[in-house]
Amino acid sequence: MPLEYRTKTSSYDAGLWNMTEPAEELMKSVALSAEEKKTLASFSSKYRQREWLTVRALLNELLNGRQTGIGYGENGKPYLRDAHESISISHTRNYVSLLITNAKACGIDVETIQPRIEKIAKRFVTDDENKFIEQDQKIIYQHVIWGAKETLFKIYGTGELNFLEHLHVKPFSLQRKGVIEASIRKNEFQQDYRLHYERRGELMLTYGMNDE
Repeated sequence: MPLEYRTKTSSYDAGLWNMTEPAEELMKSVALSAEEKKTLASFSSKYRQREWLTVRALLNELLNGRQTGIGYGENGKPYLRDAHESISISHTRNYVSLLITNAKACGIDVETIQPRIEKIAKRFVTDDENKFIEQDQKIIYQHVIWGAKETLFKIYGTGELNFLEHLHVKPFSLQRKGVIEASIRKNEFQQDYRLHYERRGELMLTYGMNDE
């Protein structure tokens, strides 16, 4: 079972799954409702089927076998159908990440670290954020900032956020694993957050919640 990483505290449980199994093997580790089986059958892509099943397998692992389905709200925000916890889901290439928490809302993001992020950095890195980026580690800083803002976007949950205008990351010194301060500033909504980030090989994992 390729549960590659798991971090658990009294307030949250996050996992990262390396998606190596075929769909047939993943099917053995999940119990699907008739509706979920219909959803699975609707995917024409074998990769999409495996990705969808991996999310359910990872959820099953983090919940220690407690069964519940995943629903999606108007803005595509996932929720647990028969449980009170909040969840967030992210995936990149052959990895799926999932965060479960008792907080009102949460966000998780996993990205494959790649140089092409520099080409789009001006869309999400503010002038103030550029000032504290160390040039010899620019790509890694950019991935942390991107992951932080994706996490904030998911916590906010209703869309309509501009990554330059409304989402802000405070200066930090890059480490392999750390906590950064970030905020959402949009009209009357003014909220600060502490977000976790961790580099794991070629991946950058970022996650947080609104009331740790």
